[in-house]
Amino acid sequence: MADMTITINHVARRFQSQWVFRDVHLRLSSGAQYALMGPNGSGKTTLLHLIGGFLMPTVGTIQYQIQQRPIDPQHLHRYLSFAAPYIELIDNFSVLELVRWQSRLKPLKDGITAIDVLKQADLWPHAGKRVDALSSGLRQRLQLALALMAQTPLVLLDEPTANLDAESVLWYQQLLQAHSANRLVVIASNQEADLIHCTSHISVLDFKG
Repeated sequence: MADMTITINHVARRFQSQWVFRDVHLRLSSGAQYALMGPNGSGKTTLLHLIGGFLMPTVGTIQYQIQQRPIDPQHLHRYLSFAAPYIELIDNFSVLELVRWQSRLKPLKDGITAIDVLKQADLWPHAGKRVDALSSGLRQRLQLALALMAQTPLVLLDEPTANLDAESVLWYQQLLQAHSANRLVVIASNQEADLIHCTSHISVLDFKG
């Protein structure tokens, strides 16, 4: 997996007249898992979305490099995979159709097929079902498997164990451990189960001044 670096330079984000956070200055690198932590409503998801280029900072800049070469932020989507319980899936696809479609947009890691993704997520028995027939827990497993088994150097996860039962939480932890080597992983959550493998913890409250 290619080395990736994200440099966040004195970033601030404001919604209307209220500052969510200010003066965020971070350097994130491949080979580490970062936890974004803070109380509900503190801005964890907002900062995660800024890192992923889904939002623009009100102040400051975010720079991306791959193999020490700059990445145009407009092309960042090629390098990242993202999973969150609020992401909409294409409900009228079958589960297998969705995985095959997604893998064309975001290629899977070498040697992994769409069938491998479904078997890893314990979704092979549901391959022919429409996506909207899946429970919230199975939809979350599908998202996590797609994100972690994609050939992307950057992985962003927001509340990854939301909707998962205890058995599925253990599955997620094992999947993350198996597919996180040499990648830059950022996880927004306060749940210990989500962050068990994180090597660096970032509190959004540190940027509330």
